[in-house]
Amino acid sequence: MSPISGLTDAPKSFMQLGKIKKGEMVEYTMKDGSKGTKPVDLDYFRVVFSPGKLAGEIEATFRSVYGDRPQELNTRFADSMVREVWDANFECHKKGGLIAKAGTNENGAYWIFYRDPDTSEVLVRNGSPVGTAGREFIEKPVDLSAPIYYLENENRDPVCLKPLGRLQVVIPEVAHLAVGYFVFEPTSPRDIRNISAELGMYAAMASNYGQSITGIPFVLGRRKEDVTKNMGGKLSKGTSWPVHLTAGGVWGRQALDMIERLALPEYIDAEAADAPPPPEAGGVPIEEETSDLISIEEARQVIVLTRGGKERFLGELTVDQLNRIVANSEDPRQVAAAKLVLKIDFNMEPTQ
Repeated sequence: MSPISGLTDAPKSFMQLGKIKKGEMVEYTMKDGSKGTKPVDLDYFRVVFSPGKLAGEIEATFRSVYGDRPQELNTRFADSMVREVWDANFECHKKGGLIAKAGTNENGAYWIFYRDPDTSEVLVRNGSPVGTAGREFIEKPVDLSAPIYYLENENRDPVCLKPLGRLQVVIPEVAHLAVGYFVFEPTSPRDIRNISAELGMYAAMASNYGQSITGIPFVLGRRKEDVTKNMGGKLSKGTSWPVHLTAGGVWGRQALDMIERLALPEYIDAEAADAPPPPEAGGVPIEEETSDLISIEEARQVIVLTRGGKERFLGELTVDQLNRIVANSEDPRQVAAAKLVLKIDFNMEPTQ
């Protein structure tokens, strides 16, 4: 039997029962007295439920366990493959519809999907060009910082690609009511990196024991941390509540045991025996030494603060922005990563 593309070969999935959110829109009064809204980050999860016959019962059960402001959620994964429950890309939407999606690999940024924002013609689908126009379009280099379209307002504000993750989790306390998942969509580079690193570590650990992530009880939680923020053009420490994924039960203890074993002197000495000799005094600067120890994929995922105080991945930045980081950043890792991105993605050396 031949499949119907996009229908019979659709990816396997349960029903979506709701969304897990970090913030909400709040109303405020502007200087001229008019009302406006702005997004505010919360210190707890705000869970909204998809409409349906059982929505009321699912929400009531959830609230009886977690209340209205949970900072931690018990979670499970319904698939053994990380890529089936978690991914992150650069995306752009218009009136709720997907306009563009891009990813990055060792060769730089590439299009996964692109729809002309003016004509709605699809030029790229599933990473492949559609028609002659699509082939011409996909040959052009991808600039992650370039506007995809402009808003139809007085200022013609640009709309660009932004990082967006999608994590599908099962909440066990409501699983007896309906087989389905809740989706968490982080836009913060810090949250995306945390989930990628932590989920990847637990998946690798489970594989070592011949298991998978489906057998691990997880906790999706928010943790108070001091982070660097840009306040009025000046860097300062501030409080944030980033998201983390941790394992519970015996898996949590196994993770701690593994960390402790890796910290033992005999493990450190074994690694040191295979390590290259340290550079001679007065030799390679620390930023150059660091660049040898970081991959291009890791370099693109290094988080920096923009002048507006927003967190961005180095892989999103323009040549000028990367050069400013090389010239002005006091973080050797940022400098090394920016140099590597300039060299690999743009075939350029720093100009400053």
